[in-house]
Amino acid sequence: MAIEFKYQIKDEIIFSTASGNVKEVEEVKAYGKSLIDLCKKNKLNKVISDERNVKYSLSQIELYSLATYYRELLNTVIKSAIVCRDEEFDNTHFWETVSVNRGLNVKVFTDIKKARRWVGE
Repeated sequence: MAIEFKYQIKDEIIFSTASGNVKEVEEVKAYGKSLIDLCKKNKLNKVISDERNVKYSLSQIELYSLATYYRELLNTVIKSAIVCRDEEFDNTHFWETVSVNRGLNVKVFTDIKKARRWVGE
């Protein structure tokens, strides 16, 4: 099942709430590209993606490839907070590390309030 999401814009931040059971890296790429396109369309550069209702089944190689894909896709800086379930934190944090090493401005949280504070800084 592909990632399904709803979003709203508030205080110049895109708030996305996603759900799904992800087994293919292409699903994550499509979701990420949708958020990037929303940023470009609305001339915004801050995103909070609540992914606590997403279950990922991706390998570390696939997570690594995602960071490279997003780096190639972006021609602007987007500050992006990902909120995940505790069970997903280790893999998502690995993706954060790889992404930051490629120049992306992302951070992973399990607490939505902390994510909001970080994006608002």
